[in-house]
Amino acid sequence: LGEADAGLVYKTDAETATDKVDAIDIPDAENAVASYPAATLKASKHSEAAAAFVAWLSTPAAQKILQGA
Repeated sequence: LGEADAGLVYKTDAETATDKVDAIDIPDAENAVASYPAATLKASKHSEAAAAFVAWLSTPAAQKILQGA
C-alpha cells in the first residue's frame, strides 16, 4: 500500500531515507536490544574460515564495529 503514519525501523534504514521520513531516537532505557546469532553450516566448503569468522564476531574489535552500525 505504501502508506503509514508511523513505523519502527532500524536507525540505518531511516538514515538512508532522510528525504522521505522524520526519524526520532528511542532512549536507550526504552530501547530493545536485538540479538543476531551466528553459526557455521555443516555443509560449508570453507568451514575453517566460517568458524574463524563466527569466533571473530565475539571479539572486542568486531563488537565495536557492530555497535557503530
